[in-house]
Amino acid sequence: MLGAMYCFPDTPPVVRPPDGRARIRLLPVNQSWEATLKSWVDSGRHSEAIPWLVRFRRQPWAQALLGEIRLRDPETAHKAFAWFRRAAPHSAGDHPAVLGLARCYQLGIGVAANPVMARHWYLRAARCEVAEAFEPLGDIETPGVLRPINCVRAGMWYAIGCATLEDKDRVGELQNKTWELFWTRPDHDRGCAIGRCFDDGLKWMADNWND
Repeated sequence: MLGAMYCFPDTPPVVRPPDGRARIRLLPVNQSWEATLKSWVDSGRHSEAIPWLVRFRRQPWAQALLGEIRLRDPETAHKAFAWFRRAAPHSAGDHPAVLGLARCYQLGIGVAANPVMARHWYLRAARCEVAEAFEPLGDIETPGVLRPINCVRAGMWYAIGCATLEDKDRVGELQNKTWELFWTRPDHDRGCAIGRCFDDGLKWMADNWND
């Protein structure tokens, strides 16, 4: 009930859970606990956010934020996996924990690198139109770890990334990656292959996205 009625002030004089007569100034609600704590994490106020997040540690959104805090610190990055693993199975594909768990599996953070599991979680995010999931999916395809290398399929993921990312610099990087997949081919064949990547990307989006 308290969480529904109040939110944290921007600069609380005492950072501890509001139990009983806690000496902390509470303000009428203007945003949720999740949004407030996320803004603290995004602004680097980790030491202030952690005690509150621990209070809500059974909630997937708090677990994801705790994982994000751990991931940002090289000394504690290995602990991020445990928090993401708790949150991701109970979260939608566009939840930050899903992308965080996929990244841990891809890069071997807190767990042995596992491209199969990384692809599983990235695909879950991709089906919810998470733009950051497509470049890693292409990267997983290119070494040929899961199956013989499939340049067209890797290029398809990069093409979808180009269509969904808003950062122009990153779009340029993905366009370069797509070109590099086929740089040894003659110009005509290269153009046809890249065109197929974009066609396959459009078909995948039509098959997997509702709108």
